[in-house]
Amino acid sequence: MLSKSSSNTVGGRVGFKHVMVAVDQSDQAIFALTVAVRLADDLHSHLSLVHVVHLPPVTNPDFAYQNIEMRPVCLESGQKFLDQLTQSLPSGTNKVLREGDPATEIIDAATRLGADLLIMGTHGRGRFAAAVVGSVAHKVMQKVPCPVLCVAHKPETIEAGKTWPEIASEPSPEVPSWLTI
Repeated sequence: MLSKSSSNTVGGRVGFKHVMVAVDQSDQAIFALTVAVRLADDLHSHLSLVHVVHLPPVTNPDFAYQNIEMRPVCLESGQKFLDQLTQSLPSGTNKVLREGDPATEIIDAATRLGADLLIMGTHGRGRFAAAVVGSVAHKVMQKVPCPVLCVAHKPETIEAGKTWPEIASEPSPEVPSWLTI
C-alpha cells in the first residue's frame, strides 16, 4: 500500500531519489529490504537502512525502570545486524541506527535524511490485533512526510522469474542463520 503523494515528479512520473527502508529481524522487514534494493536500483536512487533498538521498560509491582545494562548489548547487536545486511548491498548504502520508540524514530530518520520513499515490512495482523497491539507501520504512515510502501510477503519467496501469485502461495522456511545475532 502506498500512502501520501510525492511532489518529486520527473517528466510527469514520480521520481524517488532517496529510498529508505526500515529493518528489523523479521521476515517481512527482510523482504521489504529486498524490494527496496531492487526499487532503488531500478530508479537509480540512494538507499538508506534504518534500524531501531527499542528497550522496553522492565516492570514489577513496585516500579518500572529501563534496564540500562542491556543498552550497550542491544546497540552493539543492532549495529552488527546493520553491518551484516549492508555487506551485500551497493556501496554507499547509508546505515542508520536509532534508539527509542520504533515509529517515532523511523519518522524522525526519514524526515531528517529527506527520504522520498519509505519502505517497511508489515505483519498484516489485521485491524483487531493492530488496535490492541499497535502497528508501527500504521503509526509511521500517519505522520511521515513521504510516501510509504508497506510490504507483507516473506523474503525467501522472491526469486528471479517468479510471478506474484507464485510467490504468495509458497510456504515460508526458517529465518536464515546469518540473521541470528
